[in-house]
Amino acid sequence: MPGAKVFTILDAKCGFWQIPLDEASSKLTTFMSPFGRYRFLRMPYGISTGIEVFQRSMEQLFAGEPCEIVVDDILIWGQTQEEHNDRLQQVLNKIRAINIKLNLDKCKFRVNSVQYVGHLLTADGVKPDNKKTKAACDMPTPQEKQALQQLLGMTNYLSKFIPQYSDITGPLRQLLHQDSEWCWHETHDKAFARLKQALTNAPVLQYFDTPNMALVQYAYSEGRPVAFASRALMPTESLYAQIEKEMLALVFATKKIHDFIYGHPVTVETDHQPLITILKKPLHTASPRLQGVMMKLHRYHLDVIFKEMAGQPPQKKFHIPCVPSFQ
Repeated sequence: MPGAKVFTILDAKCGFWQIPLDEASSKLTTFMSPFGRYRFLRMPYGISTGIEVFQRSMEQLFAGEPCEIVVDDILIWGQTQEEHNDRLQQVLNKIRAINIKLNLDKCKFRVNSVQYVGHLLTADGVKPDNKKTKAACDMPTPQEKQALQQLLGMTNYLSKFIPQYSDITGPLRQLLHQDSEWCWHETHDKAFARLKQALTNAPVLQYFDTPNMALVQYAYSEGRPVAFASRALMPTESLYAQIEKEMLALVFATKKIHDFIYGHPVTVETDHQPLITILKKPLHTASPRLQGVMMKLHRYHLDVIFKEMAGQPPQKKFHIPCVPSFQ
């Protein structure tokens, strides 16, 4: 969606009921009533596989069409009004051909910003949903573990907008350990305030653009990120050698953005020179632990290069900035 400036979102009305069931599946939905036995001819709400079946059906029906689909929401966009209108007409023609009914009250046509899958899509990029941000910022200071779990559950969904999220929430997560007693100190107040400030000042994320992407292994970059990701080390991982931590971070980053980079050659920029050396060596020359990590990277086309950070301390926090390093 790079360069998207005009958006339309369409909503499939009673989406599940628009998916017909075959004879065998229909019989599985049979239920008893005072008036006899009945079965659904269309996919009912409430079955465990309903969302997966509906999503797969919609993707198959709209394969090749200029739109994105998440369950019953159909998103169309364009860099210009003309491009958007052409795409919208193409999708509407497809909807008419396959006889999909729309909920006009939930459809939004030719707008400059739109709420989609919990985020705000704008001409500038992706922003967090203001309602979710406000709900998290308005939460009072947690007084018990359950309240803290609720807070972190809300902010974790928005963590892609927060640089160094694991560092910010580290003191708070320590209170959730099973062997930790609840004791709120000034350190937790500062972490709570930092988290709210990070949510308030969340950056605008760039739309993913395949020709202009690179995987960067440090926190500071000149490019515009499409997502931030970080996590804390497990107790055993904290005992790893530095090169093992570097490899662990690389595996974490590739797994986190697998959908972005799988099947494409990717440039990895790192400030840790030994990482480049170890990746160039034959697999059998590495330690058993590194062998396991390196095997997880073999499915990706990674070109690791050294890039020194001038004036900034090295930090292993990953984001994907929009820089012309994706071949």
